[in-house]
Amino acid sequence: MAQNDQSQIESCYLCRPLSEEFATAARLYAEAVVLLTANAANRSWQEHRWLCHAAEQARRRAEVAGVAFEGHLASHHDRLRQQQPEAEDISRYRSSR
Repeated sequence: MAQNDQSQIESCYLCRPLSEEFATAARLYAEAVVLLTANAANRSWQEHRWLCHAAEQARRRAEVAGVAFEGHLASHHDRLRQQQPEAEDISRYRSSR
């Protein structure tokens, strides 16, 4: 990615909040899984079910945040691709000379 492309993405007002939400959601999911699996034999069935539910909710949140973040980055790349000629177009142009 060219430096100018990178600076356009970095200056986007949505990239940081989306990336932070994705990172937070992924961290919370990881923590929920650790809580679910650590000392599993020493907890009640009700506690186990609650932790399963919490882990599932965290997984869904991370999935939604990841899709939003990746989709937003893809929109940047799509926009940049439309602004720049493709490499094969440049090759065709050079070979037609």
